[in-house]
Amino acid sequence: MEVYLNFKFSMHKGEYVVYKKFDKEKFDFALIEIPEKSRYSYLANSLLHCDNSDDNLELYKMLVRDYPDGDLNNNLDNKFQQK
Repeated sequence: MEVYLNFKFSMHKGEYVVYKKFDKEKFDFALIEIPEKSRYSYLANSLLHCDNSDDNLELYKMLVRDYPDGDLNNNLDNKFQQK
């Protein structure tokens, strides 16, 4: 999924992007470009593997709001409730 998303991001930017760190821009881009059935899993796993900064806390809140029945929400809650 990461290779696909980097390819699509490179096409969008018109320049070669080897790797794009997970941030709000990548989160928003993934919401558009990743197929619906894979979208939640990709975003939730990305959030589970990055730091729990204030920026990522906001992304977590958006994801849980949009996917209230997500399988990984308990894990995300445990990670971000510590903040």
